[in-house]
Amino acid sequence: MENEIERAVTLAEAGTFIKPSDFSEEVFRFYEHNQTIDMLSSKKTLKDAIEEMERKMIVSCMEKYQWNQTQAARELGLSRQGLIKKLQRFNLYKEDQN
Repeated sequence: MENEIERAVTLAEAGTFIKPSDFSEEVFRFYEHNQTIDMLSSKKTLKDAIEEMERKMIVSCMEKYQWNQTQAARELGLSRQGLIKKLQRFNLYKEDQN
C-alpha cells in the first residue's frame, strides 16, 4: 500500500488531488475482489448472489458503453436479444440509472 501511495503522489500533477487513475490496476482488482468476497459471504442464497453479481456486471457494462446494447452484449458474451431480456428481468432502464 505504501508503494501505491508513493506512486499516486508521484503521478499526481502539482496542485491537484490524487485521482483514481494515479493508482495501478492492482488496487482496482483488490477492491473488486473484496467486493465480490463481501457479496458472496453475506447470508444469501447462491441464486441471489449470482443474480446480484449478474445485475452489477450488466449495469457496469451498460454504463461503460453509454447504454449501447450491441456493444454491451458483445462484451458480456450475450446476444443483443439476450441482453434485452436480462435488462427487462432486472428492470434496468437507462433513465433509472442517472
